Amino acid sequence: MRYYIRCPKVNHDWHDVEFPWNNPNYIEFADHIDPSLNGDDKSIDTAFGDRLWWWNAGYNAARYYNFDCRLQFKYDDMPECEVLRFPHTEFVGTEYFYSNIKEFEYVSVDDQSQMELTALKHIPVDPNNSLDRNIILPGKMSDRFNLDDTFSVIEFVYPELEECLSQYFSRFNVVHVRRYMGVEYSDESVFDELGEELKKKYINEVEPLKTLEPSPWSYYTNSHYFNALKDVDGPIYIATDLPREYYYDAWYKEYGDMLYDYDSVYDSIEYIFREFYSYRWMNKNRHIMNRLIDWFAIAFANHLHIVKRRDYDTISAYSDTAKLLRNVPCTIHEVEL
Repeated sequence: MRYYIRCPKVNHDWHDVEFPWNNPNYIEFADHIDPSLNGDDKSIDTAFGDRLWWWNAGYNAARYYNFDCRLQFKYDDMPECEVLRFPHTEFVGTEYFYSNIKEFEYVSVDDQSQMELTALKHIPVDPNNSLDRNIILPGKMSDRFNLDDTFSVIEFVYPELEECLSQYFSRFNVVHVRRYMGVEYSDESVFDELGEELKKKYINEVEPLKTLEPSPWSYYTNSHYFNALKDVDGPIYIATDLPREYYYDAWYKEYGDMLYDYDSVYDSIEYIFREFYSYRWMNKNRHIMNRLIDWFAIAFANHLHIVKRRDYDTISAYSDTAKLLRNVPCTIHEVEL
């Protein structure tokens, strides 16, 4: 009999609650991914990197049981499975996912500890380990499996699509500028580079969080990025969650026709996708392709450049997972804030 590890992606506020979906106040994680715009606005934070780390937790739990089981995720939590193939994993509808979940048991604390120890210390898995029941992976497990050797097993539904994307993006030096959703700052003057009118609009629109504590989500100015790229030769691709009005003029002034971004390459990537996906699929799932363009640019870059503050180790999960997909050459530029 085959057993399953069911992996509900749970919002952080509910990580310590068992069966939180039974609570009338519970909000599905997927409801934050795809608001009314259905993913058409690329500035929406779809938490793709965070969701990939969650899949990573499930994959390593399955590895603990010698893959003598199947992982189950909700399709709505990973619609990118239309393009990417995740081994030992199936994606099912929400109704089915919850239909018999009461019959599943949460992973015990002891098993969690053993999974963590085996994975993080790279201890060989006991070949006799096998799953003898259906289990649920608790939300907090995603913090226990920050392993970087899992993502290379992810494949493409169409391997030739990966070849085309790799060939296309391999000419670019890519820099990831995460400067829209969830940005933090300590002094409002960092936004002065936008000009008075855009600065006011940015603050009202983005609602950056003022904090006195170090944060990986700090606002890095254009000068931080320009300095990091000062010795780079060749075309530069800016992967960013920012709408163009907040960066393009300043970056084009710096790099001219050597600058590329999402809008610059969109038609070319759409043309590539149409070689593998039907018009019907594109019309229904275009938002999936839209969300992945910058991620592919990072994953298949000639060289990736990431700016981060010196006093904090974390980088964006979006760029972190992309660089680990095929181990793209990467330079981390540390700055003082």
